[in-house]
Amino acid sequence: MTRLMRLHARRCAAAAANSQSVADDLRAVCGAALRIFPIHNAVDLERFSPAGPALDLDRLAGLVPPVHPVVRIVLVATMARWKGHEVFLRALKMLPADPPVRGYVIGGTLYQTEGSQYDLGDLRRLAANLGLDGRVGFTGFVDEPAAAMRALDVVVHASTQPEPFGLVIAEAMACVRAVVVSGGGGAAELVRPGEDALVHEAGRASALAERIGELARDPALRAALGARGAIGAPALRAGAARGSTSADLPPALGQGCPARGRHLSAGIFSAGLETVVATFVRFKQRPRSGVRTVLCEPGARRLAENSD
Repeated sequence: MTRLMRLHARRCAAAAANSQSVADDLRAVCGAALRIFPIHNAVDLERFSPAGPALDLDRLAGLVPPVHPVVRIVLVATMARWKGHEVFLRALKMLPADPPVRGYVIGGTLYQTEGSQYDLGDLRRLAANLGLDGRVGFTGFVDEPAAAMRALDVVVHASTQPEPFGLVIAEAMACVRAVVVSGGGGAAELVRPGEDALVHEAGRASALAERIGELARDPALRAALGARGAIGAPALRAGAARGSTSADLPPALGQGCPARGRHLSAGIFSAGLETVVATFVRFKQRPRSGVRTVLCEPGARRLAENSD
């Protein structure tokens, strides 16, 4: 992977990264000669907002509706093992009975690499072994993540490895939901700890349980974090500035190279390339070798190169 990235870097006028963390990683591999522009992913603020329908997550997860009010906590992620599902479930186990909390895991399988992800059967067995029957539900993939978030009180990000960006964090903030974020990587760039989100040490279930407990006990804190996040989160300001879905690359990209680029909002791309920054460069004078776009992501198994 390192050799491939260095090889392609020599053919690039510039590179775009979806966070400063990814930019730093790329610079460490490719050196200072490659111009790298960190551009946070944008969020569709019309789709992700506090106004709109909310899903019945209990029905989707096959849970009996609670008799008394509960604080609803969710982990929204692919089934990749580094997304922190086990940490999340173990944290739920550590929470006291009061106030009552109900957890949800939203997401489906994506990757094709053997051993890289959980299936729902794995997670259901773990939840049962932890004694969480009736306290946590698994919905699988949902088509309407914004409607799911509107049904929740707290959105948890629990990745055990540095996150390149953390789109779910920004989407939850846009829905005015309190978030708990695993520190490190690009995710740390999206929040101001204690001001618009709570941060926990990556991989420590006890630290995550402590943060979830703070929010479960304090509805005023949940509301305050949600409101401040919706106003001040860097990704949301970027989304508003970019018309929610796209943005021109910095003008400096065009200095010294006959190209202009377009940065598209991120999402699941394919085959393990997740929250990828896709920068499509169209040359004013087509070079003989054609136009190539290289999509790179830390931890990805391959580079995807497409000819125009």
